[in-house]
Amino acid sequence: MAGPGRLSVDLAGRSVVVALSGGADSAVAAATAVERAMSARAVHVHHGFAGSDDLAAAARLVASQLDLPLTVIEVAPDGVSETAARQVRRTALLGSLGPDEVLVTGHTADDQAETVLHRIIRGSGPEGVAAMSADDGTILRPLLDLRRDEVRAIAVSRGFGFVDDPENDERRHLRNRIRHEHLPGLAEENPSIVPA
Repeated sequence: MAGPGRLSVDLAGRSVVVALSGGADSAVAAATAVERAMSARAVHVHHGFAGSDDLAAAARLVASQLDLPLTVIEVAPDGVSETAARQVRRTALLGSLGPDEVLVTGHTADDQAETVLHRIIRGSGPEGVAAMSADDGTILRPLLDLRRDEVRAIAVSRGFGFVDDPENDERRHLRNRIRHEHLPGLAEENPSIVPA
């Protein structure tokens, strides 16, 4: 079996484009797509940041391991904020979709919890705080019910040549402070904070 046993959305019969970052989560999402989707290809977005070349090389290696066609799109975010990079990446990925294709991402339950906290901190209302959907019609998130460490363990067990994005450790980004500081602090109060 290429991917995890329990998925938050079924990929059967779908033509998918995997957002292949070069990290563990996207590697497992790609393996899941290769195994379960009707057809699959991958797109990697190269931001030109420190570490971007290593991520692109990892994406190429994972795609090669899975015999998955890969396209690399080079972009230049308008600024260095996490929001700018995310928006440019999203635009590039959605713009790469052909007719009847949907995007597959490697978002996990931990990403979901970080997104909810991020929106609360930014002052979003009830609708803005709503969590990511496993299937919004254009984007599928099959790993959304799995924890990040579970997904990483799958990537390691499969021998995928992934790398960790150094941008994920930059504490200047609010999302990373949530990941490395706020969520661990909340987990001391409630060890089940991520599923909650």
